[in-house]
Amino acid sequence: MTKLIDLTGQRFGRLVVLERAENAKDGSICWKCKCDCGKIIVTRANSLRMNRTKSCGCLQKEYFKTSHKESKTKFYKLWHGIIERCENSTNGSYKNYGAKGITICEEWHNYENFKNWALNNGYKEGLSIDRIDNNKGYYPENCRWVTFIKQQNNKKDNHYITYNGKTQSISDWARELGTKYYTIHARIKRGWTEEEAISIPIGCSKNKKKEE
Repeated sequence: MTKLIDLTGQRFGRLVVLERAENAKDGSICWKCKCDCGKIIVTRANSLRMNRTKSCGCLQKEYFKTSHKESKTKFYKLWHGIIERCENSTNGSYKNYGAKGITICEEWHNYENFKNWALNNGYKEGLSIDRIDNNKGYYPENCRWVTFIKQQNNKKDNHYITYNGKTQSISDWARELGTKYYTIHARIKRGWTEEEAISIPIGCSKNKKKEE
């Protein structure tokens, strides 16, 4: 059994640990903390120690209070989305990012800093931010701006298909065949074989092709 590390009295960002709290439903050790703003919260020990939870939420709200008028722009929402999936445990994508240790650097918590980096490092309309090493977080040395296809090819869970002796990702097959990534992906999810998903023309059903 792993020895319990007592966090009582320790500070993590704006949080000071007060005492042990009831474990989470999955058995994770939790601690009751007091934020500098006065609010009391309960959070997981690993979230504190891995610097995922730094406040009761007030710090995040401050990050989003910007003096500019860009809060409704696509770029602002992109930046906001990164922070959400890395630091907001209630976000639907958190399990694939923050819960796995993917963080965003302190510098990029400031929108203007992130925007300046983007404009000076190849950002253009239509490009997506991509982490070069998927095991690491969002920070200048590990990020770049790429096309959707290149980003799909960089995913750890990318699906590769071999057809007629040629192996490449679904994204590359889609580009070569002039179809969409989601079309091939959806066919495979519906039970089509990889060969059927690649070889049957768009608009033809699997059964119709077999009859021919």
